Amino acid sequence: MSVDADTRDLHTDARAVLTSWTAPDAAQEELRRTYLDHLDRHPDGVWRSCQPGHVTASAAIVDPDGSRTVLTLHRKIRLWLQTGGHCEPADTALAAVALREATEESGIADL
Repeated sequence: MSVDADTRDLHTDARAVLTSWTAPDAAQEELRRTYLDHLDRHPDGVWRSCQPGHVTASAAIVDPDGSRTVLTLHRKIRLWLQTGGHCEPADTALAAVALREATEESGIADL
């Protein structure tokens, strides 16, 4: 995929999200820096076509009292996970990717 304005917008948002996030511990800080380094090396780092990897977005769906959550069975790895998935060309923000994927995978329209 070529690097166009939409790619830069999503790439810029991904960098901003990772830059502004404060990791809770050293292991998460190392992972945060690894993702930032990946985005620095790969202008297409938000797309599925980027190898060796790419940024995805996920969401935890929890009921208002915090007693139940939604999980989805991942088709390829056969594990129950939070909703999430790949960025698409129309996406301009990671939060929007997470919401779109949560809505699609859960079937809950009013998240």
